[in-house]
This record gives sequence, C-alpha cells and structure tokens, in this order.
Amino acid sequence: MIKLNEVLPTKSATVEAIESYWKQRGDSEPRRGYLGGSAIGKECSRELWYSFRFATKPNFDGRLYRLFNRGHREENTFVEELRGIGCEVHEFDADGNQFEVIDCDGHFKGHTDGAALGIPEAPKTWHLLEMKTASNSQFNEIKKEGCEVAKPEHFAQQQVYMRGTGLTRSLYMVVNKDTDELYTERLRYDSKRAQSYIDKASYIIDATTPPEKADTLPKEGERAKYGSPCTYCDAKSLCHGTTETAVAVPDLSCRQCVHATPMSDGKWACKANGDAINVCKDHLFLPGFINFAQPTDSLKNPDGSLAIEFTSDDGTVWQHGPDANAGQYSSHDLMTLPRSLILPGVAKPAPVEGVTGPNLEARYALTLDNVVRVWSGSVEDLLDVFTDHYHVPMSNPNAEQEGDGWSAAEFAPHCCVIVFSGGTKAEIREDGNIHN
Repeated sequence: MIKLNEVLPTKSATVEAIESYWKQRGDSEPRRGYLGGSAIGKECSRELWYSFRFATKPNFDGRLYRLFNRGHREENTFVEELRGIGCEVHEFDADGNQFEVIDCDGHFKGHTDGAALGIPEAPKTWHLLEMKTASNSQFNEIKKEGCEVAKPEHFAQQQVYMRGTGLTRSLYMVVNKDTDELYTERLRYDSKRAQSYIDKASYIIDATTPPEKADTLPKEGERAKYGSPCTYCDAKSLCHGTTETAVAVPDLSCRQCVHATPMSDGKWACKANGDAINVCKDHLFLPGFINFAQPTDSLKNPDGSLAIEFTSDDGTVWQHGPDANAGQYSSHDLMTLPRSLILPGVAKPAPVEGVTGPNLEARYALTLDNVVRVWSGSVEDLLDVFTDHYHVPMSNPNAEQEGDGWSAAEFAPHCCVIVFSGGTKAEIREDGNIHN
C-alpha cells in the first residue's frame, strides 16, 4: 500500500515560491570583480585563482541564498546589542557604505562589519567588528579551539581588515543559530601574518598559471582535521579534469586569456576594451587552463593573431587559436567540445594501431590546407544537419575508423568525414582539396 507521505510534495508551494525568489535574487547579483578579503584565508590558492579569473561560478539554491541573508540580518542585532550595552558603533562610512579595505592595486578588497568603542574588556580601545553565525557543531568548535584554529578564514579576514583600517584589536562575535548562545573573542593585530595574506593575494592576482593543487599539499593543521578542501570546491571539475569538456569554464572571460593583465585601480589591460568581461575573437586560454596538454610552441596567423601549439598527454599535437580554417580550436571550441574531439592537427600523424584502409585521422586533420570544420553539435541533430547541408539523406559511409574515445565515418561523395565522440557529440569536416 502506498503511504500518503510518499506521494505528497516534500515542500509546500509557498516554500517553493520563496526559495525560487531567493534563487532569482541571488543569481542576479553581479559577480565580485576582485579577490575578497573574506576568502584569502582559504587553504587552496588554486581555488582562489580560478575564482579571480572568472573560471568558476557557484550554483547555490534558494535555501542557501536565504541562509546567507540570515547572516546579514544578524549583524543588525549585534549592533543593536553593542549599543545597548553602551558601545559607540560605526558600521557605515559618511556615504552610508560599509568601510572598504583595498590593496594590490585595487584587485584585493574587503568590507568590514564596522568598528566599536567601549567594549567591556577594553573600553578605551577601538575594535574592528567581525560578526558571524554558526551551526551548533561549528559554534562549539570555535568555543573550544578559538577563531585562529577553528576558523582560519575568519582569522585571516580580520588580520587583513585591521591592517587596512589601522586598528590593532578586533572583536570576533559569533551566534549559535540553534541556541542563540553568543561567543566573543578579542584578536590582536599581527603585522607579519597580515602581510603574509597580502603577499598571498598579490601572488594569486599576478599569477598566469594555476597555483599548486591543495590536494597535493601536506596533510597538517586545518587540512588534517577537516580533510581535502576539494570535496565541495566549485573548481573541482576544472582543476582535476573530471568532465568530458576540454576546458570546463562556465563562461568565457578575458581574465582567462593570455592577452589580459591586471593593472592599477582594479582595472585590466586586454584586447577587448580593457573590461576583461566581453571577449574578443582573439581570446586564447592561459595554457594552465588546459590540464590534458602542454604548450609546445606558439605562432602567428597570417592576420597577426596568436596561436599556441599543444601536445596532449597521448601525444596528439593540435593548435589553440582563432583561425578555424587552419584547423585551430578556438576558446569557444575548447569550452564546448569534449577533449576526445581534439584530434591531431598535424599533416602527417603517426600511424594508428589497428587501422586498416584509409587513415581518416590523417586525411581530415584540421591543420591541412582547405580542411575545415563545417558543423559541430549533438548527435541527435546530425541527420537533419547532414540532409540540409548536402540536400540528400545520409547513407552508409565509404570508410570508418575508430580511435581512443572517438570514431570517424567518411562520405566520399561529399568530401567529408563525421567525427563522433562519447555517443553524444559529432562534427562534420570537409576536405576542400578534393573539391578543388
């Protein structure tokens, strides 16, 4: 017998609507264009580098956005309580904005929760304010170990903010979301620790290659206690190459390009009007984004644009550049195509073991003169595309070839080959030499 609770919705329509509201509201917020002081204490610099280069995008649901907002609302309660015990509190500047801390030519920023005078433990000393909420287990951990050990990100954040504001003490305030119990801790400014976080930020901002992966670092301290930071990292698939897509970025950005450089005042210099957002046709990924191949050479196309030659881990040689007619794979290609479709880009590739008959891999290499990619997309659309393009239904191929993770079928009357990958992707290449 089916039980009623097995068929009833797990959430009411009202809850669904509220969470949808928060999802839309949260996703519509503009993304932060700087490296944040609240994140600099994270163990993995590589994760921060990917984020700064707009190579990751968190996918929070409405419930999480609402939870974040609860933390913001709690700040008003803290301020009310501090004023209620006689403290002088300033949470906004003269323009009504949070106090901002800026460093690294404007590419590293943070926003404080305010400052207070009259804290009972040291009433004559101005204190930076940092206010947080925590689950019961997190709260008990903070009480037991203190901020620096239990929450190193919060500790780093306060050190950076004290450095930027000139304050030498910080009041760390935490509320237990389950019991409403409060915890406070006064932190002392450590100039060497603060400078180390600024140096870390500067390195991440200026780096043109991804820093070392955190999962290769020694297991000690925070890492030994809580395990690998990779588990819930937004950059995990890109960093470890666990997706079929060649370069798994959510969107193209100039920040990922070899032509872009962070400049002063938080600005960028690049070929696309310096905004580091709207990419131009010459966009090329920094080689560090391509984790299945190594750069082996660079060249200039006839129009002056740059291309980079790569050699994949399996020995495949190919070119990353904007000239599709030269068989180059653009940045858009790499962020949409599976890596198994990144086929050799040399005129005479090594013989393929087990191949009998024509070597389609060599005959239709994209770097051969007049060999071009005329379409790529889903296998589901292939029959319709083929019929529309050649004005006849697809028949049996004249020759076939299989490789590692891909297969190819030649249709000699049309001077073309269809390359399949993973059962879901396909592309059509034509050999204009035969036409001519």
